Amino acid sequence: MKICNFFFSLLVLSLIHVLPSHGETFLSTGLIGGETGTVVDVPVYFSSEESIVGAEFIIEYNAAHLEVGGIRKGNAITDHEIFDDQETEGELKITILSMQNDLLEDGNLTIVSFTLLQDLESSQNHLQINAENTLLVSTSGQEFSFATIEPISLMSLDYSAALSPTKPAIGREISLEANADYPLTTFTWDFGDGNSTSGQSTSHTYDRPDSYLVTITATNPINSLSHSQTITVSSPYWELDAEDLGHGWKSFDWFGAYYDTSGTAWIFHQDLGWMYRHGETIDHTWFWSKRWQWAWLSNEFYPYVANDSGGWMYYLQGTTSPVRWYDYGLSQWLYDQ
Repeated sequence: MKICNFFFSLLVLSLIHVLPSHGETFLSTGLIGGETGTVVDVPVYFSSEESIVGAEFIIEYNAAHLEVGGIRKGNAITDHEIFDDQETEGELKITILSMQNDLLEDGNLTIVSFTLLQDLESSQNHLQINAENTLLVSTSGQEFSFATIEPISLMSLDYSAALSPTKPAIGREISLEANADYPLTTFTWDFGDGNSTSGQSTSHTYDRPDSYLVTITATNPINSLSHSQTITVSSPYWELDAEDLGHGWKSFDWFGAYYDTSGTAWIFHQDLGWMYRHGETIDHTWFWSKRWQWAWLSNEFYPYVANDSGGWMYYLQGTTSPVRWYDYGLSQWLYDQ
């Protein structure tokens, strides 16, 4: 180990300056936990925006809880050599050197195995990297401080529908965002309808009214955490989703054109005349008119409608003067007098 310290000192002395870093650099051990006697491999994660070529750090642990085992190279180093020093109980000093000044890459610097001497809950707190005794240097001679990668422990999601944030409907974009602020974290979404995507924020459009379990999964080098939330997506809304034809006229393909009197529930249908609407979405609406009194209407069944006694009627679309419909309860065609 004295030879290792000598070489590392030569590496530092051969560099020109020692300056504070402004780039993001992360150095952190993985989580450790399990039952007594378990052998656990713990990676030491590294990521930096800088050209770092050498590292020396101390992993602190409770020697009554953990016993150090094997140490091997990780995927973040190429021709680097690893030197370890376990002379101090509860401390594992690791030095990573490259005589060719090859850069440390993002990933695992090293993987250390520990034997658990007692049952431990999975926690990063069982292992600590001593910041005061850590040295990270680059080809330019800068010395870099580092931040730890925190385990993801808390996450939620927000969603907002276009036009009206609290009224998502099919055919209308819903914006979603994960509330989680952790470095080196990726996000994947499962929208609950067979579709998925990635990114901390995203959007999605559903094509069928239903309740969907949306799951967001956040993953960083330390751990992964998922959060699920149900989003209820309705059929289109009369006020929000109808096609605007201008001058107060609106339209749905299945229903036809109608004039929407602003601020009231009255509409004037191009064929059926004046009707009073009670209901927000097109899949479940009651209409009152002089012709039918109260009748239930849905985009799924129209031009079939149900009267307030539960009987079904069929409107012959396009008829206006007179309007013709078939009453299944009376088993006959009716029309306006």
